[in-house]
Formats: sequence, structure tokens, C-alpha cells
Amino acid sequence: MASRVSVVWEHFSISVGDRSHAVCNHCGKSVSRGGTKPSSWTTTTLKNHLTRRHPSVSLKRKVDDKDHAAESTQPVITTSFERTRPWEFNDPCSLRLHRAVAEMIALDDQPFNITNNIGSLAEPRYSLPSDTFLRQTAIPELHHVIRDKLVSVIDSSGFMSFTTDTWTTSMSSDSLMSLTGHWIDDAWQRKSAILQTSHLPGSHTAQNIRQKFAEMLDNWSLIDKVCTSCLFPVNVSSAQPIRSILTAGIVFSRSVLNSCYSLSITWH
Repeated sequence: MASRVSVVWEHFSISVGDRSHAVCNHCGKSVSRGGTKPSSWTTTTLKNHLTRRHPSVSLKRKVDDKDHAAESTQPVITTSFERTRPWEFNDPCSLRLHRAVAEMIALDDQPFNITNNIGSLAEPRYSLPSDTFLRQTAIPELHHVIRDKLVSVIDSSGFMSFTTDTWTTSMSSDSLMSLTGHWIDDAWQRKSAILQTSHLPGSHTAQNIRQKFAEMLDNWSLIDKVCTSCLFPVNVSSAQPIRSILTAGIVFSRSVLNSCYSLSITWH
């Protein structure tokens, strides 16, 4: 690459009669370039002349608009490297995409190991997390964030109603029990949210159902908000567990509608 011309030559012109001298554009004085041989020529004497005779003259190079535009479009090596360097696992960009993957799994009901079967990514700098990280870290963190937001909404409500259901999973013999909250917001809009699904061990007796229901309410600190209506979808012929709730400490009134018992519950 050729060396750039000194900024001094913006203020001098080479003498026509003697190339070992340069003529100052400001005062017209002829100044030696340092010797008679080209090997001895230098711009030091020219700079000294400007410093002594023309101190107001700036020796900073004037940037041409075209040159500046060309320089601004030149890729910087470090920038190009950053565009291809893989992100660290805890890089803010990686963490943001970890959260997006966790949300996808939760909303689409995908298995944790789905990340093991994904091919190329649109963002080559990002590395997918393991199913262990998703199961033990990403999803629990997402749960805590959503729970905190839901708690703030529930705290602003008055009384709440709750529905629950029990079922056995298709993948095992484990029984589960859900808790769904219902309330009216300040704009008189009906709201609801599935608060919890919990393992229900043992038989589906009135005592076990009541105990698990109370545990879930206590987990959300909602005992003081209970104004409850619970639905147990059971056949009329198998309603003995509901009748037995009387002896478990719950006072209720019962009506039958489409083989479903509706209970208004208050706690002793």
C-alpha cells in the first residue's frame, strides 16, 4: 500500500526552478526541503516554517467527503469477528433465546429433548441448551416469573372462586389434581388462571381430596380469598366421595346438573 502524502503539501508547492525547495502557499517564501539530493529531502523544514511563520495554520488533514464515506464502509476486523464468534452460554443474547425456547416448550407442550433434534439455526452464534438445563433451570425460572406476575394480579382482587379436577395421566398410573382460580377484575371482566397441578397420591377419598385442595390454596396463600365453587365431574352413581366430604370438615349444598356435582364450600 502506498504511503499517504504529508498534510504539509496542502500548504506548499514544489518550486518549479529548484525541486529541492518548496514555496509556501501562505507567504510565497521558498523553503529548503533539507538538501540538494532527493534522498535528503524531508518535510521537517516545511513544518518548522509553518510553526514559526504561520502558527494559526492547522496541520490536521482535511477529510474529503468521498474518502470519509469510503472509510466508513470498510469493515472493521473486530466487528467482522464479533458477527461470527459463538455466544457464550450466559451471554445476554443466549439467555434471551434460552427464555424463548423455554416458552416454546411450555406453550406448545413439547418434550424437553426437542432441542436434541433441531438442525441448523437461523442464528449461527447461538447454541441450544441441553434438556437438563431446560428441565432444571429454564422452565422453573419461567414458572417463577409467571407466578410472580399472577400473584400481583390476584392480590388486587377481592374474593375468588375455584374449580378443581382429578385425573390419571395416560403415560403412567399417577393421579393429578388441578386448581383453577376465577375472579372479577376492576373492569368487571371475568378472569381465570390455572394456578397449580399437583400429584394426588393414594385413593381419591374425600379426606385426600380436601387435604390436597387445602395444600394448593395454602401454597398460593389464598385461604382468605376463598369464596369457592368446586366441580367434581363424577357419575351420579359414584357420588359417595362427595357425600363423604361432609365428614371431612366442609359444609356444602349439592345440586345435580349433567352428572356433575356443584358444591359451594366454606371452611370450618
